[in-house]
Amino acid sequence: MLITHRLTLAAMAISCIALAGCGGETTAGDDTSPPAGSGTTGGTGTTGGTGTTGGAGTTGGTRTTGGTGTTTAGTAVTPTLQNTTLAPSSVTILTLNTGTSTVGTGTGTYTHSTGRVTVGGTAYGVNANGNGYVASFTGGGDNQIVALQTAASDMPSTGTATYTGTADVAYVDTPSTRLFDGTMDATVTANFAAGTVGVALANPNGTFGGAAYTGPGQAAIGGLVISGNSYASAGGSTASVTGFTGATGLNSGTQTVTAQGLFGGPTANETGATAVIQDGANGNALISLTGRQ
Repeated sequence: MLITHRLTLAAMAISCIALAGCGGETTAGDDTSPPAGSGTTGGTGTTGGTGTTGGAGTTGGTRTTGGTGTTTAGTAVTPTLQNTTLAPSSVTILTLNTGTSTVGTGTGTYTHSTGRVTVGGTAYGVNANGNGYVASFTGGGDNQIVALQTAASDMPSTGTATYTGTADVAYVDTPSTRLFDGTMDATVTANFAAGTVGVALANPNGTFGGAAYTGPGQAAIGGLVISGNSYASAGGSTASVTGFTGATGLNSGTQTVTAQGLFGGPTANETGATAVIQDGANGNALISLTGRQ
């Protein structure tokens, strides 16, 4: 069993500009000034008539200004697991092989209209658990996590982020031959400036040795290293499982961790990971988780 997450696309905008025309101008007319009439000789002279003043020129027409351009923004379409109208999306898969206790990655195709992801020609259901970009498989076998992964160019390079969610956990306490099978609350902390990720699990809820168990218990993974839009265990990574009632724990000092995680959404909004903690004769733990900010 293991967890679920949300998925995420791009935006478009269209603008148009109106052109303007302008009117011409009419030139002023010429003044007409007929000469005054001549006075007649003989008797009293008659005063000549008054000349006619030329008409006023017509002023130019008013210029028409250009219209204001109208910009119409397109609607941004963000691909998510819940958007059923989109074309199929390429997705990243995280795997966990319970037989060999190994983790890995793969690819698949998510069909938005059906809510199913196809891997190797087989379609599986997913459980988003409220997420939009990272989800867990339903009956996916080794396939555990599916994600609409964040583009490497959109990953934060500064600051920190905290993701909360749920982890599916199978923890074997070898000395008591008991198996814890259930869920735990998951908190994932990413330090983008330092390039590291840490995981803390608490509040187990499931069965332990065949009996219902909601007692104490925690698991921790530290020192995972971010590379692009993913993170993984490295030489300095640490891990432990402690606090389960009646269990030896995975904390002998020689325990090891193998983990693979990723970020999903437009700007690392969600995360998912698979991990294996091994501690020799004390047992091992298999973990699959998802979380969101």
